[in-house]
Amino acid sequence: MIVAFVDFLDLEDMGFEKAVPAFEGRPGYNPRAMLKLHLYGGQKSVRSSRKLSESCKINIEVKWLMEGLEPDFRTISDFRKDNIYCLKKVFHAFK
Repeated sequence: MIVAFVDFLDLEDMGFEKAVPAFEGRPGYNPRAMLKLHLYGGQKSVRSSRKLSESCKINIEVKWLMEGLEPDFRTISDFRKDNIYCLKKVFHAFK
Protein backbone atom coordinates (compact mmCIF):
# COMPACT_ATOMS: atom_id res chain seq x y z
CA MET A 1 0.00 0.00 0.00
CA ILE A 2 2.84 2.38 0.84
CA VAL A 3 4.60 1.77 -2.48
CA ALA A 4 1.45 2.41 -4.51
CA PHE A 5 0.66 5.57 -2.53
CA VAL A 6 4.15 7.08 -2.84
CA ASP A 7 4.45 6.17 -6.52
CA PHE A 8 1.14 7.95 -7.14
CA LEU A 9 2.24 11.20 -5.44
CA ASP A 10 3.67 14.15 -7.31
CA LEU A 11 6.56 14.89 -4.95
CA GLU A 12 7.64 18.10 -6.65
CA ASP A 13 4.13 19.47 -6.26
CA MET A 14 4.23 18.64 -2.54
CA GLY A 15 7.53 20.50 -2.13
CA PHE A 16 10.12 17.72 -2.10
CA GLU A 17 13.39 18.45 -3.86
CA LYS A 18 15.30 16.04 -6.07
CA ALA A 19 18.12 14.01 -4.57
CA VAL A 20 21.22 16.15 -4.17
CA PRO A 21 24.67 14.52 -4.36
CA ALA A 22 26.74 14.58 -1.18
CA PHE A 23 29.74 16.87 -0.88
CA GLU A 24 32.01 13.88 -1.48
CA GLY A 25 30.23 13.14 -4.77
CA ARG A 26 28.04 10.20 -3.68
CA PRO A 27 24.56 10.27 -5.21
CA GLY A 28 21.76 11.38 -2.92
CA TYR A 29 18.96 9.11 -1.75
CA ASN A 30 15.77 9.15 -3.76
CA PRO A 31 13.10 11.16 -1.89
CA ARG A 32 10.52 8.48 -2.78
CA ALA A 33 12.53 5.81 -0.97
CA MET A 34 13.02 8.01 2.09
CA LEU A 35 9.32 8.87 2.11
CA LYS A 36 8.42 5.17 1.99
CA LEU A 37 10.66 4.60 5.00
CA HIS A 38 8.98 7.39 6.97
CA LEU A 39 5.49 6.16 6.12
CA TYR A 40 6.50 2.65 7.18
CA GLY A 41 7.82 4.05 10.45
CA GLY A 42 4.58 5.95 10.98
CA GLN A 43 2.51 2.80 10.47
CA LYS A 44 4.68 0.72 12.80
CA SER A 45 5.12 3.49 15.42
CA VAL A 46 8.87 3.65 14.82
CA ARG A 47 9.81 7.31 14.98
CA SER A 48 13.48 7.07 15.89
CA SER A 49 15.93 7.63 13.04
CA ARG A 50 18.30 5.11 14.61
CA LYS A 51 15.61 2.43 14.78
CA LEU A 52 14.56 3.12 11.18
CA SER A 53 18.18 2.82 10.09
CA GLU A 54 18.51 -0.47 11.96
CA SER A 55 15.28 -1.72 10.34
CA CYS A 56 16.82 -1.08 6.92
CA LYS A 57 19.61 -3.49 7.81
CA ILE A 58 17.72 -6.34 9.51
CA ASN A 59 14.03 -6.21 8.55
CA ILE A 60 13.33 -7.97 5.26
CA GLU A 61 10.11 -6.03 4.76
CA VAL A 62 11.97 -2.72 4.98
CA LYS A 63 14.82 -3.98 2.80
CA TRP A 64 12.28 -4.71 0.06
CA LEU A 65 10.55 -1.38 0.58
CA MET A 66 13.85 0.52 0.37
CA GLU A 67 15.10 -1.59 -2.58
CA GLY A 68 18.23 -2.55 -0.64
CA LEU A 69 19.20 0.99 0.40
CA GLU A 70 20.53 1.35 3.95
CA PRO A 71 20.67 5.05 4.89
CA ASP A 72 22.30 5.89 8.20
CA PHE A 73 20.39 7.56 11.03
CA ARG A 74 21.77 11.01 10.24
CA THR A 75 20.55 10.85 6.63
CA ILE A 76 17.08 9.83 7.82
CA SER A 77 17.06 12.58 10.43
CA ASP A 78 18.25 15.22 7.94
CA PHE A 79 15.58 14.19 5.44
CA ARG A 80 12.92 14.61 8.14
CA LYS A 81 14.37 17.96 9.23
CA ASP A 82 14.70 19.34 5.69
CA ASN A 83 11.21 18.23 4.58
CA ILE A 84 9.13 18.63 7.74
CA TYR A 85 6.32 20.60 6.08
CA CYS A 86 6.22 18.33 3.04
CA LEU A 87 6.04 15.27 5.30
CA LYS A 88 3.10 16.77 7.18
CA LYS A 89 1.21 17.16 3.90
CA VAL A 90 1.94 13.55 2.95
CA PHE A 91 0.95 12.16 6.35
CA HIS A 92 -2.37 14.01 6.20
CA ALA A 93 -3.02 12.65 2.71
CA PHE A 94 -2.04 9.12 3.80
CA LYS A 95 -4.59 8.90 6.62
